[in-house]
Amino acid sequence: MSDKFFGFLCIKYFDPTMIFELIPLNMADADVIINNVKELLTKAFNATVKILKLAKVPSDFKNVYRDQYNAALLLRWIRNLRTEDGTIVLGIADVDAYVDGLNFVFGIASDVDNAALVFLPRLRFLADADKFMDRIKKEVVHEVGHVFGLKHCNNVLCVMYFSNSIYDTDRKNFKFCSRCYSNLIKQGYYVNSSYVINDNI
Repeated sequence: MSDKFFGFLCIKYFDPTMIFELIPLNMADADVIINNVKELLTKAFNATVKILKLAKVPSDFKNVYRDQYNAALLLRWIRNLRTEDGTIVLGIADVDAYVDGLNFVFGIASDVDNAALVFLPRLRFLADADKFMDRIKKEVVHEVGHVFGLKHCNNVLCVMYFSNSIYDTDRKNFKFCSRCYSNLIKQGYYVNSSYVINDNI
């Protein structure tokens, strides 16, 4: 079965106590961001989070003509960094990345590999520390949603809305709309109710 990204292929079912393996990649000062992401995953999904040691992204995955990393190749690579079977691997990478057909991506995920990546450089654009962390929070929840099988949502306020630019990210919420939340609950996932928009959809 070939890899399909952004949650378009199939739904995966996880143990009620889901475990994330959180990996900082090419990050100079990882502690604040990684600890905030750990707290987010614990609160939003009642997850156990294991923080792995800092890793360096292989230079082989960099397109020298674009001065960006190939996100699809990085996603296939990061799945091999997991230390336990059945975990969800989430990399927070301080590198700019792209996929074919797009100038850049803020993140990428695979529900086949139970893996996701969030890329930091473009989330820093005109952002103070609070806005930067807010954008990371949204992107993490968005990519985890894809790992859980969700597609992009047409509700511009839903965290699963596709961000064509950083302004789309700033406009949307860090929460799921009621429709996306309902889809997750039907599949047996836990989502804290504080991560759900009260939109009455």
